[in-house]
Amino acid sequence: MNLFRYRDQAQCLDTTLALTRGSPVGAWAVLDHLRLDKGSTTCVLSATGGSPALIGQVRYESSHTARLSFVLPAQAALPERLTALLEGLVHQAGAHGSQVVLAEVEEHSPLFEALRRAGFSVFTWQRIWRVLSLPPGESNASWEFASELDHLAVRNLVQTLIPPLVQSAEAFPHSLSESWVLFQQQEILGYAAPVFGPRGIVVQPILHPAVEDVAAALRGLITAMPFVLGRPVYVVVRAYQSYLENGLEKLGAESGERQAVLVKHLTSLQRKAIFVTRNGSLEKHQPALVEQIGGETSLPLVQYDLRERLN
Repeated sequence: MNLFRYRDQAQCLDTTLALTRGSPVGAWAVLDHLRLDKGSTTCVLSATGGSPALIGQVRYESSHTARLSFVLPAQAALPERLTALLEGLVHQAGAHGSQVVLAEVEEHSPLFEALRRAGFSVFTWQRIWRVLSLPPGESNASWEFASELDHLAVRNLVQTLIPPLVQSAEAFPHSLSESWVLFQQQEILGYAAPVFGPRGIVVQPILHPAVEDVAAALRGLITAMPFVLGRPVYVVVRAYQSYLENGLEKLGAESGERQAVLVKHLTSLQRKAIFVTRNGSLEKHQPALVEQIGGETSLPLVQYDLRERLN
């Protein structure tokens, strides 16, 4: 099956990948496969009974986290075949040592139900806001490059604002390199780690409700990022940070369709309370952490035939 022929029918399950790089089966994918810090597995479900062959890919973001990259052609696939392909991708992620597999999909996509049948569950919802240009104005928001000295303060901010269910699915970054922090009243009240690509820039800011002017803070973040060079900036707003949307509306940003953010845990979870020092103007109640226990192709990717999964 030639991937290039079906490139327009690929359903991307990684929003950041799609917005920064474009099609997951485009020309950049060949170069991206040569990276040594990240790997991927591509699975093929052979054509049968008049149904076309299906291709899916899972990418390994870290030693314990995998993310579904794409499925094609998703629109013409039978539901049971989509589920079989997704189960095969999860199996490969588990064999690789991943503990969680993540996916993002619009709520009206046929892949949403297929993911649910494959054992994925929604742990939050999000919208993508597109900022093409900023209206005239100024911002006094003090965004700075984060240093390792800010690690504890940023961790406290994340633990305060992000629900434990989300923390169990997405691990806190070990390094703050290439990330930004917002200082107000001598406290860190904001954190962001932009992802840059040739097609756009994606950022998911975490702002404390105590931030005085959300629109000004978001404007300050966008103007502080280097090398925007006319590329659109996409701001990811999770359901637990919905108060950012009013600020984005003031900046003239455009909202996309609501997306489900799903996870499949490949290990059991054990909740364990960890007590930490309260951080200044942050909330007085510190949520507990959640610790995790635990064929033709146009691309040079390894393929696994899943035809026996339907027998």
